[in-house]
Amino acid sequence: MTQWTISQRNVLINNLGIRGIRVKPNYESFADRFLQIRSEGLKTHYGVDMRATKFRIALLSLALTLGVGIVSVGIAAQGPTKPLPYRFLIPEGYVGWIRADFDVEGAPTLPVEDGFYILKFNESGRLKTSLGDLLESRRDEFFFYSNEGKYRLHEGGPVEQRLIQDQFSGPGRNHVKPVPNHYRYIFVGPKAVFDRYQAGDKSIEPREADGYPKVGARSWLTREDLIGMKVRQP
Repeated sequence: MTQWTISQRNVLINNLGIRGIRVKPNYESFADRFLQIRSEGLKTHYGVDMRATKFRIALLSLALTLGVGIVSVGIAAQGPTKPLPYRFLIPEGYVGWIRADFDVEGAPTLPVEDGFYILKFNESGRLKTSLGDLLESRRDEFFFYSNEGKYRLHEGGPVEQRLIQDQFSGPGRNHVKPVPNHYRYIFVGPKAVFDRYQAGDKSIEPREADGYPKVGARSWLTREDLIGMKVRQP
């Protein structure tokens, strides 16, 4: 006997049922028997005209096939969305840690510009958003901005021109309660300043309420400093 899936039997039974055809209580056996009949014009002892029924089954099968195909194409077209990178806008001359807090209830979301999520910091060095951290760091960009516009900061190249020194994010899996929202820290400034910070006594460094490094400018680079470092054009 031909093996039919449960869904095929159910489709046939439903198709017949809505037309008022009386069938035996053993629906699955009836469906199997019904679908086995191949002869054109043959009538079963249930009084069903197979030519009309086979035509209806063919139409129903075509509709189901097309429906599944459309859904499959729709899913394939959507595909997995690639997370957008971040573009950090930092006040010109800022030196110190900046911090972005994610998943903050009631905080604004991040605007999107040129395919980047925009994180624009003010002089406090801290930003909060309701958006979750996507952890897409390889394509992130960093800029200093002022009333005159913005320019990109160096992450590579000559050491004396680099202004993005360190990054870390959390909380980690074994974080002590209370666990904060997801966060991202970035140290902005010359390498010499960061080296002094690393060499200093961390126990006396000011910290945020949750124990993480204090954000806010430790100092400010002047435009002359930035031009001398070849970070900014004259």
